[in-house]
Formats: sequence, structure tokens, C-alpha cells
Amino acid sequence: MKKYLYKPKHPLFQFLIFGLIGGLGVLVNVGLNTLFIITFLKGHELIANILSTALTIIFNWIGNRILTFDGGKKAHTEAIQFFIVSMMALPLNALSLYITRDILGYTSVMASNLSIIAATAIGMIFKFLLYKLWVFSPQSNS
Repeated sequence: MKKYLYKPKHPLFQFLIFGLIGGLGVLVNVGLNTLFIITFLKGHELIANILSTALTIIFNWIGNRILTFDGGKKAHTEAIQFFIVSMMALPLNALSLYITRDILGYTSVMASNLSIIAATAIGMIFKFLLYKLWVFSPQSNS
């Protein structure tokens, strides 16, 4: 990948850019989740949540590859590793939705979206460290 953009090297700045991309990702996730729930996945909130999260993972990988990290691996290797780390965090979304809907009994679209935001916040530091140390690390070619 050609290096056209300045990418921050300091971990604090990387975390801030990562957070901005993640924030945009939350908006993408919530927007897609809402769209899916009010259209073709009405009554299937868990499927809507999983689908919107999967599409958001793609959005986040592209954003972090372009703006945050400077790994130097081939795109397909980074994409696979990014997806693996993201899938490790996906159960947080499903668990959060399960708690919100099935244990607490909140079934509104807003409750579903708040569960996405809560799960995203919990997984943010975990994912940043794995992305920085494994996915986008040029030293880690596995």
C-alpha cells in the first residue's frame, strides 16, 4: 500500500485516531442496525445486530488501515487478522443485546443501539492493543 497519509506513531495519537474511527464505526453500526430493524429484519434484532456489526468491521478495518496504523503487511493478511480480533469482540455485542432484551426486558430500537455502544466501549482497549501489536505490526507476519 502506498504511504500517502501521515500516520501517527505515538500510541496516544494512534489511540485518538482509532477512537475517532471507532466513533464513526459506532454511528455506522447504529445506523445500519436501525435500518435493518425497521425494514427487512423487523423482529430479528440479533441478526440485524450481527449483520450491522460485520459491515462495521469492514468499515473500521479500511479506516484504521488508511489513517491509524502503518503495518506494512499485505492487505489480505491484515484483513483476516483484523476480522479475527473483531470476531473475538463480537460476543460482547451479542451478550450485551441478550442482557438488554432478554434479561432486562428492554426491546426498543434505542435499547438495542445502546447495547451496541456499551459493548463497543468495553472492547475498545482490548482491540486497540491487539490491532497495534499483532494485526498492523510489521514485525508480526503470522
